[in-house]
Amino acid sequence: MAGALALGTLTASADPVLYINNQCGYEATAIYMWGDINDLGGGWPGITPSGTLEKDGVVYDKFEIPASGIGKNENIIYNNNGGGKQLSDYAITFEDTEYFLDAYPTGLTIAGGDAPVVEYVNVYVKDNTGWDNLYIYAWGSKEVLGTWPGSAPAETVTIAGEEYLKYNMEKNPGTVNLIFNNNNGTQFDGPEVSANADLYFSVTADSYEILPVPGVETHYLYIENNSNWNPLYVYAYGDAEIFGTWPGSTASETVEVDGVNYLVFPVEGTVTVNLIFNSGVSGEQYDAFAVTTDKDYYINAGVDSAEEVGGNTPVDPVDPIDPVDPELPDYYIYVDNQTGWDALHIYAWTDEYGPTFFGSWPGYTTTETTEVDNVTYLAFPVYGQGHQANLIFHNNNGSQYDAISVNMNKNYYIKAEPDKAVELDVVAVSPIAVENIAPVYYNLQGFRVNAPEKGKMYIVVKGNETSKVIF
Repeated sequence: MAGALALGTLTASADPVLYINNQCGYEATAIYMWGDINDLGGGWPGITPSGTLEKDGVVYDKFEIPASGIGKNENIIYNNNGGGKQLSDYAITFEDTEYFLDAYPTGLTIAGGDAPVVEYVNVYVKDNTGWDNLYIYAWGSKEVLGTWPGSAPAETVTIAGEEYLKYNMEKNPGTVNLIFNNNNGTQFDGPEVSANADLYFSVTADSYEILPVPGVETHYLYIENNSNWNPLYVYAYGDAEIFGTWPGSTASETVEVDGVNYLVFPVEGTVTVNLIFNSGVSGEQYDAFAVTTDKDYYINAGVDSAEEVGGNTPVDPVDPIDPVDPELPDYYIYVDNQTGWDALHIYAWTDEYGPTFFGSWPGYTTTETTEVDNVTYLAFPVYGQGHQANLIFHNNNGSQYDAISVNMNKNYYIKAEPDKAVELDVVAVSPIAVENIAPVYYNLQGFRVNAPEKGKMYIVVKGNETSKVIF
């Protein structure tokens, strides 16, 4: 709840009276009240004005509050008479007096004060949808781009030779979720964002891509979340609060690298900051460590501490003839998938260490296949020898069961049924046909990339074949 008690001038009024100066552009207004008495004055959208009052050259709408509200703690929701727009709650304890408030798009304030200063960031979108109109709706802590369908672009701008649609969004609204839509029945979910800096996207008719700031070098914090906090917030202080004021930001997206799911936190430019990992509103936190953002960081965030875990050895990208071999799998788990599920995921865990070689929940899924003795198996690569773990097979949609325990000193062949898994004794192993294996892409630092970008160089692995290509 936002706001504070707004005391006016005591008069002979028998009941409380609330005067509100409408600076929101609402054609019709109402106030709904809840708290010690829910629906005080009536159900949604609440009380409408009984008249107006001009005071010191300002015109106020007059709302007469029932006498039963005297002495009660109430929350006021100022709205456009049920038309879909409303302000955040404003808290009041009513007495038999008059109250004067100003209503701005950012909320209710005591009348006569300075208008609230609102900071904005910009959302820039490369529009590849083919739609007549591209709207962005933001929901979560606030509808910062307006009620559905959200906002149309304010203008079209050119940045570094590229054309973008530009949208204005209130800065630091808390966490909001974006929906891209055409205001005509077609839509898809975008990312969850904390709007503490300008955002850049490339958008098609059914997908989006988060883009770096044009002309500014972007590096990333890749964080494996084993903290038990969901979501994990990262606060950074030092040269700048790069993830916003406390408690910071949640991740912009997730990626999978070598079977591990990482939260992605992009950073534009080079700064030195101290990281605090925290749970957000519940207040749990711990100091991580300091970073200088002139490189990418791969971090394991534990329950009470964090550590950097590789991903930072530079590889000379100049010579495209001499490919750099990324780490190849030590072993495979081959699964004859008879579950009937749309996708089979494997989560691997141990009592002592928690998640292991397939990363945190939901683990890993694969499209790589191989044929052995006329049976087609899903091929799950395992990096690291001798890892003992318990496997859970699931569809990442509510169906799961304990499969088997493995000691990764060999390849495993498993038949997965809808409710159980059985290890198979496969002796005669046919050679894996390279054409049946999906290519796996790595960046020049040797880390797996799920969505290669056109024009960039990658290391491509198919079976035991490795090459370096420009995608």
